[in-house]
Amino acid sequence: MSGMNPIVVGLVSSLVAIAAYMIDLKLNNEECNKNKLIKVGLLGLMIGISNLLLFSLLQVSSSNINISGQDILTGNPDF
Repeated sequence: MSGMNPIVVGLVSSLVAIAAYMIDLKLNNEECNKNKLIKVGLLGLMIGISNLLLFSLLQVSSSNINISGQDILTGNPDF
């Protein structure tokens, strides 16, 4: 996940959001509002970038945790 570019992920998620908006417009027989389309695209961009940054932050913080007893990881806590 660290090799992914946040801008690329944001652009892909904004394209998915725009495609979902366009499909919704076609299903409801409405016309395209460009102002709303820009808002949906920017929302998708921000959500994509924030998700990637959040997951990379969680991955870095979880890699610093060292578990000394391996019994927890095998599922046999030996109570």
